[in-house]
Amino acid sequence: MGERVELRHDGIVEAPTWFGPAERPLFGWFVYPEDTQVRGGVVLCQPLAEEGNMAYRTFRMLSQRLAQEGFLTLRFDYDGTGDSAGSFEDDDRAQAWLASVDHALDAVRACGVDRVSVVGMRLGATLAHTALARSSTTIEHLVLWDPVAMGRAFLREWQMVHAAWIADVDRAPEGWVETPSYRFTPEAAADVRSLSIRSAETPVAERMLVLTRNDRKKDARLEKAVAGENVEWAEVDDQANLLDVPTISAAVPQAGLYRVVEELTTTTPRTTTAVSVETQPTARWVEAGVDLEESAGFFGRDGILFAMQTASPTTDSRLPVVLYLNIAAERHVGEGRSWLTLARRGAGQGFRSLRADHSGAGDSGLHPGQQIDRVCDAYWLQDVPELAAELSALPRPDVVGVGLCSSGASALEALQRDALREAVAINVPFTIRAGSSTPREWSVFHRRARSLENLAVRHRRIAQVIGRAWSVLDPRRASLWTLRHAVRRGGDVTLIAGDDDSLDVRPPRLWSATWGRSLWSSDRFRVLHAKNADHSLRVSSGQDEAMRIIGDRLDAIAATRRENAVEPAGSR
Repeated sequence: MGERVELRHDGIVEAPTWFGPAERPLFGWFVYPEDTQVRGGVVLCQPLAEEGNMAYRTFRMLSQRLAQEGFLTLRFDYDGTGDSAGSFEDDDRAQAWLASVDHALDAVRACGVDRVSVVGMRLGATLAHTALARSSTTIEHLVLWDPVAMGRAFLREWQMVHAAWIADVDRAPEGWVETPSYRFTPEAAADVRSLSIRSAETPVAERMLVLTRNDRKKDARLEKAVAGENVEWAEVDDQANLLDVPTISAAVPQAGLYRVVEELTTTTPRTTTAVSVETQPTARWVEAGVDLEESAGFFGRDGILFAMQTASPTTDSRLPVVLYLNIAAERHVGEGRSWLTLARRGAGQGFRSLRADHSGAGDSGLHPGQQIDRVCDAYWLQDVPELAAELSALPRPDVVGVGLCSSGASALEALQRDALREAVAINVPFTIRAGSSTPREWSVFHRRARSLENLAVRHRRIAQVIGRAWSVLDPRRASLWTLRHAVRRGGDVTLIAGDDDSLDVRPPRLWSATWGRSLWSSDRFRVLHAKNADHSLRVSSGQDEAMRIIGDRLDAIAATRRENAVEPAGSR
């Protein structure tokens, strides 16, 4: 495991921790001033489902800003979400999520904080208010940021957004509710519909701030439920930039974030108390019949690459380590928690795995001068080799890298640098725009000729035919050219492509019969089709299909290793 278990920068500490019930632990992050002198504690209740993915950077940045202002914060994953134990499809979701809020409040109070506040966004605000309303204690401040007044409306809105995605793919069983990246069982959907912000018998907080969107009508039911002299209402104008865009384009709502920080800093006394923050970077529990051990830590030469290791007492040293890489600017759990699901299933089959964030993304730190959330940053090219080198001491580390889109490309780049044993890459866009900002050091990408881009505006099919013909005349322009060399040097490549991404992994037959002949005839190279897999794996049936294919590939690796009794020297 990485030697560092916390990240220190800008006068604050970000420390991963497990907390709550030992048999079903929750995962979160304490963020606090380095001198441990704090004005108060703040529990951050992030949104659920895809909104949680979109707001993850916002809540991390909020925790950092508050820590710089002298607060201890805890941002966390509800039961069955993020890195926490359990499944999104377990029973009693609403009660488990409400209990998660209670456990987070207990964890903050256990640090010795006198004044405790809560900030919740969207359905996280609904859960925060509901949990506090049934509690016997009153907190200092409660901030409801763009709250969901009725869970029913939340589900209906995201069903409408997702409808176009599932038009031509296998759907969830009758009664299930599909939303981007997440599906709700009939019971979980009923739980969400039952959630709402209702009037509390007694005030839940000494002071309450409700932030609503200025581009939407204020909900009359919400106004009635949280009316009172201690309640202030305000509007923010940048929430649409966070939630009304594709996930990859979600922007931190700076105006809303500033208003939250302002509320807490201007109304909380500046007197401080020394706190004792005890973190638990490792947790052990049983899930789906598997004894799991998950440990959080930081890797890499500079100790800034965050990763979660999953193992079990039955871990087989003959098997490679599986490295699941975060997708784009999102964190390491995968779409719909697909990477986490694969890691925990794999632990029962003897695999040790890491779910990791590239530098500048997810929960990782930044290199000097690096831009936050820049996809395919030049620094990413060194991230995976550094991670793999810590996992295996072999000249070619005994590590299988798994990624989707940009992180699939990252795994392929590492394979070409002999930093992985195999790369499993899903829906990699090998051909990119001529004017793409992706650094040219990325060798797996091929830029379209600008003339063909212009032609494609009106004649897309003709441009494709000319581009494919061009790849035969100039073989280095073919999407799979660079993979030939990786396979020749002993690396394994498994490409998985959905219908929308299949053209890039199917070069012209003439190219395959000539320049690509050695590639297609090699047992180290395979291309597999996932018919339900949209490009970003937002559709649940596509996630299931991709996970099945990856699981089958790992099963094949395990069978071969065990049959040959291979035990690589130098594994760690």
